[in-house]
Formats: sequence, C-alpha cells, structure tokens
Amino acid sequence: NVLALLKSEELEVQIHAVKVVANLAAEDINQEKIVEEGGLDALLSLLETSENTTIHRATAGAIANLAMNVSNQALIMNKGGARLLANIASKTDDPQTMRMVAGAIANLCGNGKVARNVETRWWNKSAPGNVSNWTYRCHSSNSTRTSELCKM
Repeated sequence: NVLALLKSEELEVQIHAVKVVANLAAEDINQEKIVEEGGLDALLSLLETSENTTIHRATAGAIANLAMNVSNQALIMNKGGARLLANIASKTDDPQTMRMVAGAIANLCGNGKVARNVETRWWNKSAPGNVSNWTYRCHSSNSTRTSELCKM
C-alpha cells in the first residue's frame, strides 16, 4: 500500500510515495479513495512534521489535487490543512513550493462556503511571513469566483 509508505522512516521512500499519491490524486476516481484510506491524514502529518522542501512541495501538490474534489474541501479545512499550508509557506523560500501551496488554497476556494472560511478564518488573520506578500481573495459573484494568487 503506497499510503503506508508515506509513514516510512526513510526520506527517499517518503518522497517517492508522496509523488505517487500526488499523481494518483490528480485523477477524480482516486480522490475520495485516497481520503477514505487515510491518505489525507498522512499528507497533513507530513506537512506538520517534515522539514524537507521536496516533501513540502509534493505534499502541497497532492493536497491541491485532493482539494479539486468538492467533498474533500471542507474536510481539508476542518483538519487544519489551510493552517499547515500557511506554515509551510512562511518557512520556505522555494518558489515552486509556494506555487503548490497557492494552488492548494485556490482549489480550496472552489466551494463558496470553504472560500469564506479560508478568507475569514485563515488568510486575513494568520497570513505569516512570505504569505503576507501574496494577495488572495475569493469572491462569489453569481457563480463566478476569482482568485488572485502569488502577487509578488
């Protein structure tokens, strides 16, 4: 099981496992299954505990892919995903990692209710470090939502 490899003690195994999960999460058919099997929890744990930039970048990409599924969006928020992504953004100077984090947050804004939570609960109140250089807004106007990301 590739999800079990996310918890490996070996960094290289974790890196490869995260990349596989990110690629699997890009397919609609896999998104709910990954979450049901504990993949989201494992990814969030990696964001919280790993100090490796490659892990951060690939994990943010995997979460961005999972957040494309509407049913996963609130779950990611409720499990502290936006906060963990903000923490990663505040610690990194890697532009690719910051783009992955921005993509994950943008995908979380696909749901109007989640978008309001991102804006009011997380972004406006706790945008740390590098993230304060970003302009981020989720607007609902009829069925249109726009996001301005990574304005640096």
